[in-house]
Amino acid sequence: MAITPQGRLTLSSAHQERQAAMAGSGIAHLFEDYVRADLEQGSVIELLSDWKKRLPSWYLYYPNRRHTSAAMRAFLDYIRHNRDP
Repeated sequence: MAITPQGRLTLSSAHQERQAAMAGSGIAHLFEDYVRADLEQGSVIELLSDWKKRLPSWYLYYPNRRHTSAAMRAFLDYIRHNRDP
């Protein structure tokens, strides 16, 4: 079965994607943790579950370490010292 979309909706945030999907405007590509409650309530359904990848853990990407702000250093120290073993 082939489906030809009648329009295009481009969004710039996961929040907007979730809202559009909840309104029936299309399919959203979101982290499962972000929509877990919606899935449990049946507000949304999961598509292509055989194709999803499981990440071993969260990753944080940030720019050059030589110019890291004090706030970013504090955040990184907090994460390093308070993560699950």
